[in-house]
Amino acid sequence: MHLYHLTLQRATGIQVRDREEEEKREIDDDSFFPLLLRRLSPSALSTSSLLLSPLNPQTQPRHLNLQLAIYGSFSAPKQHEIVVVRASTTLEILRPDPTTGRLRSLASADAFGNIRSIAPFRLPGSARDVVLVGSDSGRLVILEYDPRRRAFLKVHQETFGKTGVRRVVPGQFVAADPRGRAAVVAAVEKAKLIYVLNRETTTSAAAPGAGAAPGAGAAPGAGSSPSSSSSHLTISSPLEANKSRAITFAVAGLDVGFDNPVFAAVELDYTGADDDATGEAAATASKSLSLYRLDLGLNHVSRISSLPVDNGANLLLAVPGGGDGPGGVLVCCENFLIYRSCAAAIELGSGSDAANGSAASSSSNDGELRVPLPRRKSLPAHRGTLVVAAASHKQKSMFFFLIQTEYGDLFKVTLETGGKESGNEKVTDVVVRYFDTIPPSNSLCVLRTGFLFLASEFGNHGLFQFSGLGDDADAAEAKASSCGGGGDSGDAPMVPPLFEPRTETRNLVLVDELDSMSPLLDLKLAAPVLLKSLKGSSISSQQQHHAITPAAAAAAFYAACGRGPRSTLRLLRPGAALAEVASSPLPGAPTGVWTIRRNRDDAADAYIVVSFTNATLVLAVGDAVEEVSDSGFSGGTRTLFAGALADGSLVQAHPGGLRHVRAGGRGPVEWRAPGRRAVVAATSNGRQVALALAGGEVVAFELDGNAGWRLLPAAGYTFGRED
Repeated sequence: MHLYHLTLQRATGIQVRDREEEEKREIDDDSFFPLLLRRLSPSALSTSSLLLSPLNPQTQPRHLNLQLAIYGSFSAPKQHEIVVVRASTTLEILRPDPTTGRLRSLASADAFGNIRSIAPFRLPGSARDVVLVGSDSGRLVILEYDPRRRAFLKVHQETFGKTGVRRVVPGQFVAADPRGRAAVVAAVEKAKLIYVLNRETTTSAAAPGAGAAPGAGAAPGAGSSPSSSSSHLTISSPLEANKSRAITFAVAGLDVGFDNPVFAAVELDYTGADDDATGEAAATASKSLSLYRLDLGLNHVSRISSLPVDNGANLLLAVPGGGDGPGGVLVCCENFLIYRSCAAAIELGSGSDAANGSAASSSSNDGELRVPLPRRKSLPAHRGTLVVAAASHKQKSMFFFLIQTEYGDLFKVTLETGGKESGNEKVTDVVVRYFDTIPPSNSLCVLRTGFLFLASEFGNHGLFQFSGLGDDADAAEAKASSCGGGGDSGDAPMVPPLFEPRTETRNLVLVDELDSMSPLLDLKLAAPVLLKSLKGSSISSQQQHHAITPAAAAAAFYAACGRGPRSTLRLLRPGAALAEVASSPLPGAPTGVWTIRRNRDDAADAYIVVSFTNATLVLAVGDAVEEVSDSGFSGGTRTLFAGALADGSLVQAHPGGLRHVRAGGRGPVEWRAPGRRAVVAATSNGRQVALALAGGEVVAFELDGNAGWRLLPAAGYTFGRED
């Protein structure tokens, strides 16, 4: 009994007391845990939902690995932000500074579960993105970021299966329709669920294909932010798109404009493999590219096509369509890429039932182009090249893909079409050009501001800035038309071009890094003998202090991290590290500094007030720290005190008196010290301000709501007598 009690208390931090212990009566071990489960609330030990707990981004563990990363505008329109998953359990939102290139953490939340997949989603007409989360909770969770609270809020939470990482429970793959109408969550095997997401309307009629009343399935408090776009988001009941005895390798939403949404999946049909003792059925099993169409009018999902693909297919990239490009999908295979138009398959599936995809699967490879991936010259012939990460960038006039192989080589993929002038959007060629070599990654994100974020597989994560578009004449290039990968080439072998990887990047410049200790290979306590050897060495005392201090010797560790040439030896000490956000020279020696919130209940400060002997400098804190002149403070005098009051107004005490900057832009109110006496000190709380004048007099002011929230004199006191 005592062992169980101690273990639970150390693991959960919950101190358990029961009536049997208070009455000094013994209880047996078998009755302890049932009693504990009855006493604790169900939410305390439940793992059936994805719980989010906000963390302080300054004190959370920042040296963990990043498994997933997505790009979008999550806090406000036209913001460029990255949502990452740390160690499969923590969601964090990062924002790069477009001027300095430094990555800044906005918020972080612990999910208390394993996050398996994430995807951005944006409703048509909306300017902000929400996050679709697939986890081991057996639920599809939709999160939005609230910049005021600096936290992720749960908008919807749809339950579809049991908890845990199971092969037939969806959550391993999440993909969204590029036009923001539906999303799919898929399992490793068999199960795929498609949800219709829509905008809540003022009428009582449900949206076409919604399948549920607006707000169905919403978490409690989801509509507490009426100003946010995601508060109008509704979700339907799930539509099944299951296929028995099929293993899923990748899922993507195709861009078909505003036609019925189509989702593509790479599947391996192993029918008969379990019953075949010879193993022939398993050896001959082949992958296929399956297309699932969602009919919004009938609220029905059907598999309209099953096109054969190479058994090395492992990743799908949706090509922009619907007026922004030719559409279709890029299938990343081992050693080469395949472009499939899918237009004929979708047209055949739309014109008939095609429940089993027989019509489209029997068609020819119309619209298929194959292009080999350039290979390193030093790579052995038996070694393949596999794509592990990819990102896309789309503008009004162009788009391209960046793909990365397992060796870290980046390739730029572009599609050549017949042009829009003649109305022919048929892809005529696929071009793969060597771009640069960076560390292998788990995820890549191309930002519209000209940055590339790298969630590294091992070692530090990087933020790169584009210095070129990879149009070098000497770069290795492969084309489907010239390498034997065209549609009319038949079974002609593809000849990949060879290249030497660059030792230094040419088109990318590293501007910032996030520390990562993954993988941590060894950890040793700093031995005191190393301190003794440092004392007798020839290095300076300052170098000895930075190496390790005697006070921190018992709490310092040596860590061996990384892999290959990026391996590092790190010295770890307890404490919270400080990161420099901005630095600017001051015009003189400051006499005081204050930080002020715009409202007293705000989570962050809005102004930094720096006082000098004859001037005051006011800095606004936001994406950047910059000087402002419209704060209402007097800049031509020395500031003795600066603060905020309960009504949102600001006060500035200076030697000549008190300045009250009222809220709502009503203009400042000045109080002058009587006679030639000067203010020597000041302080305030939420409703009162106290000033100390020369000569021993104290003047108090109080915020009066009856007088229109004006700061009125309350009392005066002179040391030695009372007024």
